[in-house]
Amino acid sequence: MKVRVEKDASLTEPELIIRTPTETPMIEQLKTTLEKQLQHQQTITAWLKESQVYVPVDDILFLESADRHVIAHTIDDMYTTHDHLYELEQSLPKQFIRISKSAIVNVYQIRSITRSISTYLVTFQKTNKQVYASRRYYKTLKTHLEKMR
Repeated sequence: MKVRVEKDASLTEPELIIRTPTETPMIEQLKTTLEKQLQHQQTITAWLKESQVYVPVDDILFLESADRHVIAHTIDDMYTTHDHLYELEQSLPKQFIRISKSAIVNVYQIRSITRSISTYLVTFQKTNKQVYASRRYYKTLKTHLEKMR
């Protein structure tokens, strides 16, 4: 296996590309390890009362849109961000997935999903916080959970 670094001044952020003739378990493990390492360093800018804070994405349980604000929920706090939900959905790591028109969850933080007639109740580890997933997004959530865990 060769490792090579190329400089490209036109890039705004580093890009990692793995070129391989076939996808092997070693390549998949390398990809997963790199993704996990990169997501540990990512934060979002949010507000807690009057203070601007940088919240590590690993600490976020879910994000929800309510009253024209996006709220990032952690185990202990709720942070307000000025970003739109669709912008966060595009910039967050693959562990985040949309579960309704107004919510995105961190699949690594999910404890359980309870089915009711028209929705699915998602609960989180180490907290009593919960959010609802719509039927429209459930199949994607289930597939994503199976793949990520």
